[in-house]
Order: sequence, then C-alpha cells, then structure tokens
Amino acid sequence: MDKHGKNADEVRDNIAESDPNVTIDGSNAPGEEYGKPVVIETKAPGSRKVTVRNVFSVALTVFLFLVVCLFAYMAYQNRVNKRMEIAGFKILTVITGSMTPAINPGDLIVVVDADIKKLEVGDVITYIPDRYQNKVFVTHRIVNISEDRSEITTRGDANNVDDPPITPDHIEGKKILVIPFMGRVFEFLSTTAGLLVLAIVFVVYVVLEAVVKEYRKSEKDAEEKRLKKADDLKYKVKVKKK
Repeated sequence: MDKHGKNADEVRDNIAESDPNVTIDGSNAPGEEYGKPVVIETKAPGSRKVTVRNVFSVALTVFLFLVVCLFAYMAYQNRVNKRMEIAGFKILTVITGSMTPAINPGDLIVVVDADIKKLEVGDVITYIPDRYQNKVFVTHRIVNISEDRSEITTRGDANNVDDPPITPDHIEGKKILVIPFMGRVFEFLSTTAGLLVLAIVFVVYVVLEAVVKEYRKSEKDAEEKRLKKADDLKYKVKVKKK
C-alpha cells in the first residue's frame, strides 16, 4: 500500500488504463519501495521503429512498381514506333547476325542521337534505310564518310559487301552499349504476356510482404504479452513478500 491507501496493483492498473502508451518499470513500480522514484516510459501513439528491413521492403516495392510501369511504357512505344526509347536512349533488339561476333542475335543495344560532325569510320550506327517505311532498323559499322559528310557508307562486320550509302537524315543514332542476350528478355517483357507476368510477380510480392509483416507483428505482440505477464507476476511476488 502507498500512503494514499492504494496497493501497487491498483496504482499500476490505473496508470495503464489512463494511457495505454505508458509503461511502468517493474523494478521501480509504486509500492515496491516507498519514496523511490517511479520510472515511467512512454511512446508516441502510432510511432514505428524504422529498420533496415522496413526501408528495404519499401524500396523494393517501389522498384518493382516502377519496373512494371517502365515496361508498360516501353510496350506502348514498341507497338506504336516499333522501338523503345527512354530519356533519349533508344533500346533495340538485334535480330540478324550481320554484326557478329561484336553483336549477336538476341543482344540488346542502346543507341543515342549522334552528331554527324563527330561520327568517324569504325563507329557503329543505327539507321533506317527507307525513311518512308519506319519499321526496319539497321545497325552496322561505318566504313566510309564522304568528304562533305553528305553520305555515309556502312557494312555489317559479317558481310562481304557495303550497304548502299545513306544521308545523315536516315541515322537514328550511335551505338553506345551492347547487353548480351537481354534483347529477348526486353522483347518479351514489353509484350502483353510479359507485362502480365510482371504484374503477377508484383502482386504476389505485395501480398506475401503483407502476410509476412502481419505474421511478424502477431509474433512480436505475443512475445510482448508474454514478457508483460512475466513481469507482472514477478512484480506481484515482490509486493507480497513485503
């Protein structure tokens, strides 16, 4: 009992009922030792501890969502323009083996706009042979540039003859990157079936993440209840002894 006639359990229960966010340190609880300060711990309602796991989970969810959106956008571009372009980077899939062994069928190439004045013999460029038929892209190596740079001649590394000369307005850009085998992957993921697969993966991940999160929360709550019950029993034993 304290000096107001209340036993320790009543004091503890009254505080807990008045504010569920307040906990009392059992070692310094009221009634255990008169005159000893009571240690009360509080936490803001709805506060959540930020962990590396939480940050990673949110980052991965956002990343997967952006990937789905990206490929949806690329699929639209592929159907409308017969090519994929992001922030000025054109993404193409190699179909034939005219540039083997440097570039193989199924490889993915990234092309950027090129300044005709800076192109040199040996550069690999992508161009459209027929400007009125915007469906076929050719990626070959430059073998000759006319003195006034009005015509450019290319040839595939695996070919024995030069391509017909083209003018600068046919050029789509200069190759800056080749990613082996990724062309087929990009082509598939930019189709309706590929987008469906990405969407399913995203939904499954979100659902699993929610289930795991709820399971961890229930486990944590159960552990906290068990520890609280053990502390309460320990505290009551101390009070009875006194």
